[in-house]
Amino acid sequence: MRRRQIALAAVVAASLSAAAPAFAADDATDPDERVVISGDTVIGPNQVSGDVFVVSGDVAIAGRVDGDVVVIDGDVALRGVVQGDLATIAGKATLGAGSQVTGDVIYSDQRPLVAPGSEIGGEIREEDWSDIGDAPWALIGAAALWIAVSLSLLVLGLALVALFPRTAAAAYAAAESQIWLSVAMGLAAVIGLPLVAGIAFVTLVGIPLAIVVGLAVVPLWALGYVTCCYILGRRMVSEGPNPILAFLAGLGVLRVIALIPIVGAIAWIPAVIVGLGALIVAAMPESAKAAPAKG
Repeated sequence: MRRRQIALAAVVAASLSAAAPAFAADDATDPDERVVISGDTVIGPNQVSGDVFVVSGDVAIAGRVDGDVVVIDGDVALRGVVQGDLATIAGKATLGAGSQVTGDVIYSDQRPLVAPGSEIGGEIREEDWSDIGDAPWALIGAAALWIAVSLSLLVLGLALVALFPRTAAAAYAAAESQIWLSVAMGLAAVIGLPLVAGIAFVTLVGIPLAIVVGLAVVPLWALGYVTCCYILGRRMVSEGPNPILAFLAGLGVLRVIALIPIVGAIAWIPAVIVGLGALIVAAMPESAKAAPAKG
C-alpha cells in the first residue's frame, strides 16, 4: 500500500479537483474514485466506490471501497469493506462490527475505535503526517492555487466568449481604438471600487453598500482578466479567429506568465486594468468616448 504517500496524494488529488463540485453524498454506484473538497460522503450498503479522498468532511461507509480511504479533516464511520488502507489525519475512524479493512488503519490525531467482530488485514499505526517525506508543501500549495485559479478563469472566460461574443468583440475594439481611455477607466475601477467600499464602511448607513461593493470586486477583477486574455489572444492569432481559440491562446500566455515568481503577480494588475477598462469603454456611449479625445 501507499502508506506515507497516501495523504500527499489526497492533497494533490483534491487540488486538481478544486474547481469541480463535490460528489453528492447519496450518488448511485460509482466505480471511480471520489474526491471531495468539502462535505460529507456516504457510501451506502449497495454502493461501490474507488479511492475516497476527502479534504474536509465526515465519511460513512456501509458499502465497499475498492481502494484507499484518506480523510484529512473529518471522521470515518465504517460498517462495510475497505479494500486498501484507511487513513485519518485530523479526525477519528470508527470500525463497526463486521467491518473490514484489508490494509492498514493509519491515524495521526485520534486512535481508531475498533469494535469486536471487525477485521483489519494490516496493522493500526500512528503517523506523524507533518514529516511526510519532507514534502514541499509550499510548492504543492502554490501549484494547487495556480490550478484552481486557472480552471476558474477558464470557465469564466469560455462563458464570456461563448455566451456574450459581441461584448467580447466590443471590448477588443475598444482596446484597439482607445487603449489609453481603456487604461484610465480600468485604473479608476480598480482603485475606485475598493476606495468606495472603504469609505462606505466607516458609516453605519453605508455598510450594506460596502459589503455589496466588496463582494463585487473579485468577480469584476476576474472578468477584467479573462477579457484581457481574449484581447491578447485576438492580437496573437490571424484575422477572423474563432473567439474561443483566441481566448485560450491569451489565457495560456498569461497563465504561463503567472508561474513566474513576482512577475506573475505583477502581470495580473495590468491585465485586469486593460480588460476591465475595455469593457467599460465598450459600454460607454459614443459621445462619452469622443469627449476625452476632444479635450
